[in-house]
Amino acid sequence: MSRSISAGPLLLLLWQVAPVTAAPDSSGRVRLSVGYGTGGYHSKAEVVSCEGQTLESSTKEGSWTAPTGEVEAWLSSRVRTVVTAAGNSATPQVPARQMVGSLVALEASGIGVGGGVVHSRGTDEVTAPLLYLRFGSLEGGHARIDLIVPDPPANDDRWVRVAVGFNQGRQFGTRWLVGLARPMDGLDALLYTGDLFLPVYRDLELTLGTRLGWGSLYHEAIGAEGTYTSWRLAAGLRVSFGR
Repeated sequence: MSRSISAGPLLLLLWQVAPVTAAPDSSGRVRLSVGYGTGGYHSKAEVVSCEGQTLESSTKEGSWTAPTGEVEAWLSSRVRTVVTAAGNSATPQVPARQMVGSLVALEASGIGVGGGVVHSRGTDEVTAPLLYLRFGSLEGGHARIDLIVPDPPANDDRWVRVAVGFNQGRQFGTRWLVGLARPMDGLDALLYTGDLFLPVYRDLELTLGTRLGWGSLYHEAIGAEGTYTSWRLAAGLRVSFGR
């Protein structure tokens, strides 16, 4: 897959899914979430002569907005299913995309494991696997590993994230998840993710998310690697049904 932004960046679908609640809390077994994110990126590369003079330069930058929706349902006290859809409205340099994904996980008290698939379409189509593995208490602190699809401007479907979280289980209350992700193919890039869930009233929660990425990006125009930074902020609401 092309490493260029012009090939069509992938909106991270499962970051909204990944901070999952690992068991039904007192609010119920079905949760409906809606959210909205905005972000941007900047990248610059230069070709420099032996004397230190800039011979060529290339700059890439863009921004996007991303509405998302998610349904999480528990088939039993241990089996969780999630379906998420997302859209991407972008500047001309970042082609618009639509994505849909699903995940099924088996959640035990000390360990959780799950898998699924995500499909993205736009200027190019991508179908990628999603994997989830958790160690530790659902209601307390725990660690997890995910195989996920990254935020723009990275355009690769094989990223591994290592994260720590708190209160992702049955108990209603403040929840959080923070992590770092890197591409599996050795690309020089790093992505920070943070998600916070705050109770608002009874069955309603406020969700907040942030992403910060940095690394290298290839500029075809001058045939050189450049450095990039990217960011995204997101907010939404989640309501639970079925006591």
